[in-house]
Amino acid sequence: MKTQNIIFPLLILAISFLAGCIGQWQNPNAAIPAQEIEIRNLLVMPTIYDNAGVILEGKVWDLDFVEDKDNPDEVYSTFKLADKDGNYVIVRSPGMTTLLQEGAMIKVIGLHKIIYDKDSRLISNHIEAKQIIL
Repeated sequence: MKTQNIIFPLLILAISFLAGCIGQWQNPNAAIPAQEIEIRNLLVMPTIYDNAGVILEGKVWDLDFVEDKDNPDEVYSTFKLADKDGNYVIVRSPGMTTLLQEGAMIKVIGLHKIIYDKDSRLISNHIEAKQIIL
């Protein structure tokens, strides 16, 4: 009888402990480890964030929908995400994000990439969006 009095509470304790360890499920295709930063900080030291997950907040400018050259059936959205000082990064979002509007404040979670154009010798900062929060 003493053994049952010890095992049952231990079993309840173990089950509640394991239940507390279960986190919220996230889609591995959309979830990336990301750090929330300001656009200004990204532009000051872009090499630190190259190929890293970032979370940026800003306004949508120059929204455009472009057909993929390799796959004409695919359409993606491109726009500038700008902060209050006018600093911006170029965002590419797969699929047609029809809910986006010019001047809307949004949050973008995505992968930052530095793009070097050999012809113009210019460097630009691009974000491959994984999630857009309106």
